[in-house]
Amino acid sequence: MAAMQDGPAACPTLYIKNLPEKLSRSHRLDELKGRLKLLFKPFGEILDIVALSNFYDKGQAFVVFKDTGMAVAAMQRLQGQHIEGKDMRIAFAKNKSDAAAKLQGTYVPRSRRLRPKPPSGVKKVEEEEDEEDEEMPAPVAAAPVQAYVPPQVVAAPAQAPPPVAAAPPQQPPQQLGPPPGRAPPPSAPP
Repeated sequence: MAAMQDGPAACPTLYIKNLPEKLSRSHRLDELKGRLKLLFKPFGEILDIVALSNFYDKGQAFVVFKDTGMAVAAMQRLQGQHIEGKDMRIAFAKNKSDAAAKLQGTYVPRSRRLRPKPPSGVKKVEEEEDEEDEEMPAPVAAAPVQAYVPPQVVAAPAQAPPPVAAAPPQQPPQQLGPPPGRAPPPSAPP
């Protein structure tokens, strides 16, 4: 029961996180929803399962029960359930789900929440095209186009190479003998 005191108040909507991201890809969302339905169905009637595949919502889902007692029982029994190498973490949702609000007759459409752009390199092609359309200014009357003429490069006149200094005169090879101030070595007898 400590989980109920730490997080949002008990409600019929469970927030599930730490789901395998490979199940959160768009082509496998039906498989993820089917697995969640099999896990949560024994605890009561499920109104809706919401799982998204966008950048921010991967690995997360919401399961909406008909009443809060069913959600409490499911959360207590399935907390930490192992799915494809990851342990599910379950908490009560912060807000009432649309499915529960419709059942109670208190549904009011929500305005769409704008999210920050995902980190660079993660944009989808559709988003890039939308941004390009928004940033493009209205067409302006075309001005006559002049051909680009690159500037002429004028080569500097060639300079004569600097004169080469004359090499110092070569000295004749030294004769081998005793250094100056020394006596020659004694000669060997004939």
